[in-house]
Amino acid sequence: MRQNLPHAPGFYVDEIALRLATQAVPDALQRHAIISMAEDVIRHQLTDYDELTKVHGLMPEEARAIVAEDIAEGLAAWGYHASHTNRPFH
Repeated sequence: MRQNLPHAPGFYVDEIALRLATQAVPDALQRHAIISMAEDVIRHQLTDYDELTKVHGLMPEEARAIVAEDIAEGLAAWGYHASHTNRPFH
């Protein structure tokens, strides 16, 4: 986990590790799963995504587009570099 997100705060690393432990993820896909779970944590806990969908009534796709840059910045702050993969943020 720390290899993929070396600067992520411990609380969030623990949460991602718990999520990963509940999933049957093949070793070859663990990095992909970790980043996907980190995106989810950032989206729901560190952006306005939930407020945009619940309070303002935006569709999930619209809210995701609005917070995409915040998610990318969060991942970068946690030490993840998108150049490590071709996978776009979602």
